[in-house]
Amino acid sequence: MVHFFLLGVALLGMSFLVLLLFILWKKDNNFSYAEALLFLIRKIIKGFDKYVFPTLMGLVYYSLIVYIYDYIINL
Repeated sequence: MVHFFLLGVALLGMSFLVLLLFILWKKDNNFSYAEALLFLIRKIIKGFDKYVFPTLMGLVYYSLIVYIYDYIINL
């Protein structure tokens, strides 16, 4: 159960970093929040194959390995 908590904390931290980058990007440019959000969504969709999918699969593999390790230790 601890690894699921850590996975949730990691995902929350990543979403916080994306929000922080979004706010910093917004301060430098004179776009509205809707335009900036659409730009961010387009960048995420374009970079999904490069960055988002491998990161999510890495987190899934990590949680699976920790779960199996936890199960073996508790036998």
